[in-house]
Amino acid sequence: MLSHTHIVLGVSASLALIDPTNKAQSLVVIGAASVGSIASDLDVRINTYSIDALYGRIMVMAILAVVALIDMKQRLGIYNYYMNLKGPMLYIGMFGFALVILGCIFSSHRGFSHSFLALGLSTLSLVLIDQILALAFAIAFFSHLLLDFLNKGKIKLLFPAKAGFCLNLFYSSKIANKIFFVIGCVILAKLLLIYL
Repeated sequence: MLSHTHIVLGVSASLALIDPTNKAQSLVVIGAASVGSIASDLDVRINTYSIDALYGRIMVMAILAVVALIDMKQRLGIYNYYMNLKGPMLYIGMFGFALVILGCIFSSHRGFSHSFLALGLSTLSLVLIDQILALAFAIAFFSHLLLDFLNKGKIKLLFPAKAGFCLNLFYSSKIANKIFFVIGCVILAKLLLIYL
């Protein structure tokens, strides 16, 4: 699937499964899920053939900027909450998450970054920082793996095992991507009306 589809479906799945209790929690879920939805594709090198990965990164930065702006304008306290976290667990979590993300960036495409190992390690690192943040990230990351598992390109879910898996149902950038995107947009619009 393309980045915009991963983002829409990852954020939708996270909102639906977490069921945030207030606007601040909803925004944390949206921000963390947007990052989780494209974290698997941080291994994609930006060039003319993979411009979608750049668009995905720009979309996520825009989403995070909007979340920060809403937090600032409505004084929800998200920024203050995360800036006031302290202690060794926070630093261990941040360091662990940074290592996993670096591992994703420097892995081959659909290798470590598309594995249950990367999902588990990144989620474990984020749990040390905040459980809602970790859960939203994990749901979106898992939705990315699930969507990529459906298409024709193999992913190494069981990395470091060399075997790749896919259901070989469709190409990632063809009509199925458009259908998933439209369905995801409808679901996301309804969820945003509920949670924001």
